[in-house]
Amino acid sequence: MDSIPESKVPRCAESHRVFFLNDYVARNGMQLFGFRNPSTGAPSKYIFHEKSNEFFELLKFNEPFRSWFVGDIITDDGGIYLCPPIDPLFLLLHYVQSQASEKYVPLEHILVDENYPNMTTIADAVTTDQLLLIADQKGDPQLKAVRYNKEKTLDWLAYKCKLLQDALRQRKLNLESGAKSSTFVASSKINDQDDDDIQLLAFEILNDYLSKQLSDSLSEYLHLDAIKSKKRKQNSEAAMNPKSKKIKMSIDDEDVENPTPTPVVAEKKVSAKAKQLAKSAKGSKNIMSFFKVK
Repeated sequence: MDSIPESKVPRCAESHRVFFLNDYVARNGMQLFGFRNPSTGAPSKYIFHEKSNEFFELLKFNEPFRSWFVGDIITDDGGIYLCPPIDPLFLLLHYVQSQASEKYVPLEHILVDENYPNMTTIADAVTTDQLLLIADQKGDPQLKAVRYNKEKTLDWLAYKCKLLQDALRQRKLNLESGAKSSTFVASSKINDQDDDDIQLLAFEILNDYLSKQLSDSLSEYLHLDAIKSKKRKQNSEAAMNPKSKKIKMSIDDEDVENPTPTPVVAEKKVSAKAKQLAKSAKGSKNIMSFFKVK
């Protein structure tokens, strides 16, 4: 067997990673920062693109025993790094809510966190119009002195949830339980999906960026408890009254009036020779009986 030349043997590299990222972001102006996760509070990684003034969340999807072939190199990290865009207001909510709920505080004073010294990047990137979606402002606009406004925040989050609902409807995603490709599901079935299911899914997606307190407030604001209660009742009724399969039998009137006569099978005559053979066979043993173990 011929050996493979050493120059053609794939090399293993630990430094290579596979990213799904917008091309204009990957080419220039990309910076990696660590910020507080808006939902869990744990350290998380985010990408800031200075030219477009956008933030992207850095997520990793990983499964065991996976590798990537990149050119002639094999990477031992088989994970996929996804970089979806994120509204920077989600990164600000915790700080504005906790430090400016009772009085007006300049934004640069709110975003002081010794664990995340790059929070000032968010302060520079967020506009005054964006801040007014979750807070009230007072004084010089350049100072950005704000106070948290819960009603504004819930209105803004409800609008975000509505946008997610519209996007889910347009994509015609199959929301039925179980792993089923929408390719093999009739489009009318997807179009007729319950609006409640779509709203609940939109809320669950948005919930990944909210604290427990804010999540409960938004759920109450959207009256989701009533929707969840209705869905539980529907599921309970469906479980209690399963649809039984019925076999329908149809009989034509013509068949009843003119039934088809059943043919009578004539009894076969036994010849005298056959009778004589049957009579002589009485009392004789079957041939297989001679081969039985005695």
